[in-house]
Amino acid sequence: MRWMLLTCLAISSTSAPAEPLRMLFIGNSYTYTHNLPEVFRRVAAAQDRAVVVSAVTIPGAAIEDHFSTGNLPDALEGQWDWVVMQQGPSSLPQNRVHLVLWTAEVARHLDPSRTRIVMFSVWPALEHAHTWANAETSYAQAASKSGGCLLPAAAAWRLALAENPGLPLYSEDRLHPSREGTLLTAITLARALWPAAGKAIDDRLARQFREQSWQPAVQLAPVFWRHAAQAVAESPPRCVD
Repeated sequence: MRWMLLTCLAISSTSAPAEPLRMLFIGNSYTYTHNLPEVFRRVAAAQDRAVVVSAVTIPGAAIEDHFSTGNLPDALEGQWDWVVMQQGPSSLPQNRVHLVLWTAEVARHLDPSRTRIVMFSVWPALEHAHTWANAETSYAQAASKSGGCLLPAAAAWRLALAENPGLPLYSEDRLHPSREGTLLTAITLARALWPAAGKAIDDRLARQFREQSWQPAVQLAPVFWRHAAQAVAESPPRCVD
């Protein structure tokens, strides 16, 4: 089983804090498809917020799998402000128990006065959309029981698709995110950490995503900010940087 360690350094602006926010992402293909940590770093940079992101990802992994490889304990020794975690949707009762158990195990490796857990609530495969509510509940419970908070990406996706079922948030495999789906997730994380995020930053966001492949997603950013704000407002426990 392969693993990936990704590190991206933020470029500070004159208005960015002297010490950048340090964030570790732990997960699987929900995180590494279209490089969510780097997309989030760009979204943060559009708001003059300096962020350092690193990621430990394994295809198809649950949180437990990261411990079995031996890579995660070493990564958790870093000086992180936030640890953002996900596994599969965890809609089934036994998967919910597993998610809560291993989230607590990660929490035991962290200093709660220094580092807070963010549970990245993921969406189910499109053919399992009927399990959506259970998936959201699993991540909310894991966040609450670990003393962490919630990145309600699944809620933001649900709200966006309810308003416009044609939004191309899924990739062709009907599971992983498209670029639009990854950008919506990154925007939701920004909105969760910084309540004022999204106000009058469209031009700056576009400058962070100059690649042609990202243009369709960036054009949807105003819609994404709206759904992100609603998801965060409706989805405790909330994160505040």
